[in-house]
Amino acid sequence: ETILNIIDILKGHTLAIELVSKYMQRARIKPSNMLDILKEKGITPDLKGNINHQFKNNTMYEYIKILFDISKITEEEKQILSNLSLFALSEILFDLFIDCSELESGFVIDELIRKNWIQHNWETDKISLHPLIIDVVKNECKPDLEKCATLFKHISSLDSWAMSEQERLNYESFILNIYNNFLNIKENNINEFI
Repeated sequence: ETILNIIDILKGHTLAIELVSKYMQRARIKPSNMLDILKEKGITPDLKGNINHQFKNNTMYEYIKILFDISKITEEEKQILSNLSLFALSEILFDLFIDCSELESGFVIDELIRKNWIQHNWETDKISLHPLIIDVVKNECKPDLEKCATLFKHISSLDSWAMSEQERLNYESFILNIYNNFLNIKENNINEFI
């Protein structure tokens, strides 16, 4: 009954349910305690609102933001989410993202996948973020050129002429996705990267 109440409070939104269940598992929280936490944080069944992914002022955005806050995401995880948020809805190869973010391993990304903050396509080995998570990350972490300096430093140091055609296409797609979703980059600068 308690689990059904949690699902009802979350309006049956699958992303919110998955995030709550992963958090409950990780923190070893009983359903009754989770229900109390959700109510304490302002998630109640009487909240009205739509679940449109495009608008910050909707109920599901607020739910995901609350879950983001209570999940105690580390600074390193926030950095990874910030970098990945620059790709909007596009997927990026797992290994390519690790290289461009200059991570020593994919362990933290794997943890974020396990916690359900990052989506992973196991067939293509590409990662991405859900639209609501992108909105929350962009508003809470505020990625910019300074915060994502490693990513941009890696891009600007690429020797695109030494790449194979497929590698070049992957990087072009990578850079265009960032450019299209990151307003601080001037149009004439993108040619430096491609």
